[in-house]
Amino acid sequence: MTFLPSKKEATGDEIVTTSCCDCVFAEYVGESQTDCSMGRLDKFRKNGTTVLEAYNDNKEFYVVERFCSAFRDSEWKDILFYYSNDLSETPEDRVRREIKIRCGFFIGFDDTCSMDDLEKTIASISKQDLLPLYVTVANCSDTNNLLIMGILRSYFEDEREIVYTCSYVDLDELSTREQTEIPKIWRAIDSAFDTTAKNGYYAATKAGNEFSKDYLTSINHYINEDLRQVILIKSDDNTEEYFMQCSLHKLMYGSNGKFIINKVMELSEEQDLYHMVTDIKNVKESYESTKGNDSNS
Repeated sequence: MTFLPSKKEATGDEIVTTSCCDCVFAEYVGESQTDCSMGRLDKFRKNGTTVLEAYNDNKEFYVVERFCSAFRDSEWKDILFYYSNDLSETPEDRVRREIKIRCGFFIGFDDTCSMDDLEKTIASISKQDLLPLYVTVANCSDTNNLLIMGILRSYFEDEREIVYTCSYVDLDELSTREQTEIPKIWRAIDSAFDTTAKNGYYAATKAGNEFSKDYLTSINHYINEDLRQVILIKSDDNTEEYFMQCSLHKLMYGSNGKFIINKVMELSEEQDLYHMVTDIKNVKESYESTKGNDSNS
């Protein structure tokens, strides 16, 4: 079964491409591909991705100069229908379920935060339309971990798929000359990340901030429906909330030496990746616009 895209050489650089040739979502008239049942070809083009016409001995098809997470071959479809207990679920709905973002939350908690602040943030996470994989409180305060775990348990004990934990961080043991200019909250989250983060994405904030109910849903739509590439989603005021890839956090050693947001912003400038950095306001506007169009159609 093949899910990985092919690769091609161009001007000495390796470019990741995805061929529609054997994808079950490619739509054909005769032996020529005309569209994608997921509606992805037009979205790729709209975002500036090159979509090439290609052919082999059997048919004509498109090649996208980007990784397409929705590519699935006929074997996937056969297995899906053989084992599926829900025959009403279409292949398109199934693949959307498979590729939805995997995300965890990190909440920084220091002595400037109250337990009410913490509960406010945890409650907003528990109400997410798209549930997270895990929730971690990075505790760098004098508050006992057991008290924090009690709040976490009250909201997530019945959600067996969500892993929740409180990670106590002694910043005195972690302090270095390079770290002293970085606020405690982000240093604590860095430490907690090293022990509890999973693959995918993560969102980080300070206790007291609230996430809207559609926070993860709107980001998932931005990435998997609008097909926008993302390395960083900032809060509207650029301060105490952000969303990014776990792999990028690891690659840049988190906030070691400099706040991770500043590192990513510098990276976007150096490598011309401005289009991969946005704020949550733009993400939500895109999501709301799509919902409005769907209701009018």
